[in-house]
Amino acid sequence: MSIDSIPISSFMTANVKAEMADQNIHAACKIMHKVNIGSVIVVKEYTDRTCRYNYRKGYCAHHRDIRAITSTFTLKRANE
Repeated sequence: MSIDSIPISSFMTANVKAEMADQNIHAACKIMHKVNIGSVIVVKEYTDRTCRYNYRKGYCAHHRDIRAITSTFTLKRANE
């Protein structure tokens, strides 16, 4: 069996989770933790003014991306 004969559907995740682009990182992390996955599709809606229809564009937020972003924050204690 060669790599050309293996369908991508045989190893892809079938139950993909998504979050809207206007949500915060915490919402994406909650989904990843709850379902035990490493990435979430981020969806942003666009409106085409010429044809007047909506379409969605997807991005992928990976746990490594979130870790890189959140590691730059300085945490403050609640009583400070």
